[in-house]
Amino acid sequence: MSEDEVSVHLTRPEAAVAVLTMRRKAGPNVIDGTFCGGLLDACEALANDEALHAVLLRAEGPAFCVGADIGQMQARLDDLPVYLGELIDHAHAAVLALVALPVPVIACVQGVAAGGGFSLALACDSVIASRAAHFVVAYPQLGTSPDTGFTRSLAARVGAHRALEICLSPAPLDAGQAHRLGIANELVDDEDLDAAALSAARRLAALPRMAVVGTKALIQGDTLSALAARMRSEKEWFLRCAGTDALHDRIRSFSQRPRTTPQ
Repeated sequence: MSEDEVSVHLTRPEAAVAVLTMRRKAGPNVIDGTFCGGLLDACEALANDEALHAVLLRAEGPAFCVGADIGQMQARLDDLPVYLGELIDHAHAAVLALVALPVPVIACVQGVAAGGGFSLALACDSVIASRAAHFVVAYPQLGTSPDTGFTRSLAARVGAHRALEICLSPAPLDAGQAHRLGIANELVDDEDLDAAALSAARRLAALPRMAVVGTKALIQGDTLSALAARMRSEKEWFLRCAGTDALHDRIRSFSQRPRTTPQ
């Protein structure tokens, strides 16, 4: 793995709990092909594990995940729709695998969750966030519509009208706002984030597994098929945006800032 790539490290601190940790050697975590492949592989490895009761999705570093790497997009401006189409396919497959896990998934969000990173948090069944965390939509400000299931996941949590308002606002959501809106289920101090998430996972592990799995399956209902359908529409709209001068101009502008500027 190069310094620019993000890996997903799978650990089992306890038999009933799996921890997926996003890692990047240099800079904040971004969504790239390596990350998507790692997340997909980890989810597939856990999908049929009958000892598993809960999964934690966390990150090393100052930020949870800042979305796609604008530097990579800048480098691929000449064939941007092709590059983005391939990345979206990988990201959508990984997110669907995460949502499809039969046991609850808890996101541990510190720092910034932006663009696709915000989508990752929303794809989880619950979100425990640092009081210093911020949630940033970022897509329209860059010149695209959202992807990775963001439009459906956000609307499911806050309602369609509020979701549209949040998507089109340039202002990030702080942790308090996210909690009041139901995006974050629990807020804790930064230093208590991992312990709080593990405690939540242990509470799930104390319940009979079949009851937990059955409850999630019933509440999810047709979520997976509906999410996959929405993702297909999101990809179509995203690639329409990929061919516009507005997106190209904004990528060039963003690339003048640090290359990890969030999507």
